[in-house]
Amino acid sequence: MLSEAAKRINSMLPFFLQNGLWMLRDSFGKFKFGITIAVLFGFAGASLQVGALIVLYRASSLLDGAGEIVVIEPLSLTFERATFFYLSGAAILTMVGLSAALIYFFRLRSVVYWRRYQLALNKQILDATLQAVSEARVDGSRLKWQSDYKAVMLGSVRRLSIVFRKLILSVEAAVKFFLFLGFSLYVSPTLTLLLFLGASVVTLISTLKFGRNSSKQMRALQARNSDASKQWQELARAAFSGTSVATDEIDREGSPVNVYLTTFQARFIDVENSHLTARVTTVVLLLLTLITFGGAALNGELPWPDLVAALIAIVMTMTSLAVLAGTLAVFGRFYPEIDRYRGLLKSLTDARNHEHYEQMNASVGISSGDFEDDEY
Repeated sequence: MLSEAAKRINSMLPFFLQNGLWMLRDSFGKFKFGITIAVLFGFAGASLQVGALIVLYRASSLLDGAGEIVVIEPLSLTFERATFFYLSGAAILTMVGLSAALIYFFRLRSVVYWRRYQLALNKQILDATLQAVSEARVDGSRLKWQSDYKAVMLGSVRRLSIVFRKLILSVEAAVKFFLFLGFSLYVSPTLTLLLFLGASVVTLISTLKFGRNSSKQMRALQARNSDASKQWQELARAAFSGTSVATDEIDREGSPVNVYLTTFQARFIDVENSHLTARVTTVVLLLLTLITFGGAALNGELPWPDLVAALIAIVMTMTSLAVLAGTLAVFGRFYPEIDRYRGLLKSLTDARNHEHYEQMNASVGISSGDFEDDEY
């Protein structure tokens, strides 16, 4: 039974490594392809909105009885300003998209590096388990290693859900950012541009700093996990052989699962900092907008045509963002990584259930081969 268990575990390793490497390649390819399609759909939606705006603007011009063009001044003025706000917002959102693509490229590269380390880490877990199972007798303690490995894999699936949640938050932050962008452009374009550039620089510096620190953290974790893995391997051998061990001496913080979770906890703190920068920028723009338009309203100088134009631009921009978010969601739905992780988890679960079945049969002296030749 030990040899069969060892063969099953050993057969999982090449399957996981092969699928993991394909997963890296597919993820990077899907990322670039998905962003390209999303940008094209976004620009297509923006073009349709601008076309609708032009049609409405033309419809605001009427012909009088003499055949002369009579323009409804308030309506045409509103659409002219709406066009200005919309095109200005589209230009800034394009810059935001390019900056986000650059930032996510650095983040994606760091994720690829981490997944390579994760593959090596899971290989280390399997190797240690295989060696412990081969050298010691079967014990229920072996389930501890299986639960650790399953926790690592579940952590990967959970991490993907967090990534998609961050994507939704990014779209939400972009919508909130533009809600006050048109107003701030009208109030003080220079101040708005400085705030936007400042937030972009802070986010970019934070990302580059994270990339540099993450590589140092990876090397430190690799060194620490190498020592901790030896201790955990000794603990596994002792547990499988029935020997009591002073577990207080084991570096529990260096266990594979804790190392995994600690690393991603630090990574998501950095992601939260980036979103915090966007939220702070939005709050500053909101305060400037409220102060400026609040003062204008108190003085009876509130520019209603600008408000109507900004609202029109906001609706049009949110429509374009909805197209963009919907496109990303479609590609995210067919993201192959989740299915592969689920398939691997199912394989591990089936192997574990089969192993429990073999253990129960062995405890009562029954072998699975006893039923192979039965006739019913």
